[in-house]
This record gives sequence, C-alpha cells and structure tokens, in this order.
Amino acid sequence: MANQKLRGDISLELAKTISEQANNAFNAGSMFEDVTPTTRDLLNHWFGESYTDSRTFNFHEGQKQSILNVIYLHEVLKIKDVLDIYSKVDSDLIPFVNLADLKKEKYSYPKYAIKMATGTGKTWVMHALMIWQLLNAKHEDSYSGRYTKNFLVVAPGIIVYDRLLDAFKGKIKEGTQERDEKTNDFYSNGDLFLPEAYKEEIIRFIQNNTVTK
Repeated sequence: MANQKLRGDISLELAKTISEQANNAFNAGSMFEDVTPTTRDLLNHWFGESYTDSRTFNFHEGQKQSILNVIYLHEVLKIKDVLDIYSKVDSDLIPFVNLADLKKEKYSYPKYAIKMATGTGKTWVMHALMIWQLLNAKHEDSYSGRYTKNFLVVAPGIIVYDRLLDAFKGKIKEGTQERDEKTNDFYSNGDLFLPEAYKEEIIRFIQNNTVTK
C-alpha cells in the first residue's frame, strides 16, 4: 500500500509520542500522583531542582528522558505487554503494525528498549532503572509482580564486561587482582544515584549480590 508506514518509522513515531506524554505528565506533576511513593522519592531526588542545583553531576536530558519514559509506561500506563504500549500511547499506529508478531509469547510481558548512542551514558540509565525496580520490589506493600530484585546484565564483549565490573564492583587496585568497591559508580556518584533514605540498602545489595560470569 502506498500509505503503508515502514516498521522503523512506526517505532520512531511511537517513541516520540511516549516522550511527549511522559514529559507532559512529569511537568504537570500528574506523574508524581500515579507512581509509587518509592518512585516519587527517586524522581524527586534525581530530577527535582532542589537536588539538581546542589549537585556537580546530574543526568543529562537524554538519560532523564529514557528513565522517565520507562517509568511512565510501567507505572503510569501500567503496560502489560508490547501491544498494550501501542494501544495506550497511540492506537492510531496499530493498523500499521504486525499484530500476529506482537501477539507472540516473547512480546507478552512488559518489554522496553532504550536506544542511546555509544558514550552517552547508558550504564547510568541502567543503574537508575535497576535501583527503581529494586527499591519498589523491597518496599511495595504487597507483591504486585511488576518489580524485581533479580537482574541479569549481558555484555556484548570483554571490554564492556570489564567496564561493567568497574561500575558495579569498583576498579582493580593497582598491583593486585582485588577491586576497590569505593570506586564503583554507586559510591563515586552516590549523591546522584542514592537518596539518603535508601543509600545503605542499595549499597548492601550491590556489595552482596553482584556476581561475575
């Protein structure tokens, strides 16, 4: 069909609409009403002006957008599966997607992808989203099945794998094979990642639950 949109165009259009809706909800304050108290604490700490103005380092706009988009889909829209994203964000796109494909089992649960260029801080976004999931899993009043304490991080090669070990376990001490945990991302950038009320439990989790291949 002449007016048939390419699949890539649909994905980009969907992503743009998600960003617009997430920003509107955040800026209007309605997002804070729809998320959990734990998520509200994190959003305030990460993006509230009283915190960002007092820190040397903050998430840049692309990182902030990625974090907001995932939280918006998961907590505000309460997405159940990939097709649900289209239905709740922009149902006008549904006629242009492969419904048979999206109804496959591999798309039957909340599934999000973040596309960022090399060197733009994907690891920090991953840290934030893991903290968000972890703290909500630990602090929700009753089990919802929408948060987890279990994470599998897959690296595409040795260089990235070593960088991830630095991020979670700290850099190797000079002249040894031991890692200095106080050089990991969570210690080095604790003011950014860790609200004071949750700091100790996040640090303990990272120390006690990070394993290597």
